[in-house]
Amino acid sequence: MLDAYLPRTDRWRILAATVPVALSSGTLFVYSVYGTQLADKCGLDSSLAANLNISATVGTSVGGLLGGYITDMYGTQIPVFSSLVFVGLGYKWLHWLYGQGMDAPAWQLIVAMFLVGIGSTSSYFASIKAVTVMFPQYKGSAQSVTIASFAISSLLYSFVYSSVFKGDVGRFLLFLSLSSLVMQFIGVLFVRVDGHKTDRPDVQGPELNHGPEFDHLIHERLPLVLASSSSVNLPSLAEDDKPGGLTLKLLDVKHSLVHPIFIFHFVVMAIMQGIGQMYIYSLDL
Repeated sequence: MLDAYLPRTDRWRILAATVPVALSSGTLFVYSVYGTQLADKCGLDSSLAANLNISATVGTSVGGLLGGYITDMYGTQIPVFSSLVFVGLGYKWLHWLYGQGMDAPAWQLIVAMFLVGIGSTSSYFASIKAVTVMFPQYKGSAQSVTIASFAISSLLYSFVYSSVFKGDVGRFLLFLSLSSLVMQFIGVLFVRVDGHKTDRPDVQGPELNHGPEFDHLIHERLPLVLASSSSVNLPSLAEDDKPGGLTLKLLDVKHSLVHPIFIFHFVVMAIMQGIGQMYIYSLDL
């Protein structure tokens, strides 16, 4: 397998590697910095410029859904490597199209932003899954490192754009491409957690495949599993098969998606994220 040719990793290396991965993923929201200049250089009207935003948003949805499923089933390496390709290619494509100016086809700009959107979410959610698995007793603390890196990404890149590149969009897009390739490649090397369908006879669990240094995870998880098992009233499941009669922790995916609590939170988060993206993409810097 590829693991034999990759550097040794452990949970601390995984946590550290999610920082550059999240920084690269968060570059999607720096679009407001160069979006106006890109539209002007390529001769896009307001409708076509809005389509770039829409394609990036659709890409994040597709990347999140597919990346999450692939991460659960086959591990984190496929989504992270996909992000390396999609984000790096997307920004390099934008850089090339920006150089073409008025001759740049609008559909290619839309596809390039779509690729950036896909890559931005697939590796990010894979990183969240990885730190959650590696730190079962400190999920919140571990996730906060990755999420904070994602959140601050646009601020850091905006500073680089204004201070280092002095508003040069072409050079900045090339920098986005190269830096994303490097940072996502770090994730490919170290963010390695297996999925449920990994077929390895020498593995005791789906994620513990990296050697003796991961044995401590068994001791961390065992108390959590025992405590969870002791608190579950199994007979109650047979007494009530309706989704509303089950505790939220015991619902399968199908019942979770139609549960009122999930729908409520989904709608609230969708509205909040939509308002946030609308504001970010409408900035004229």
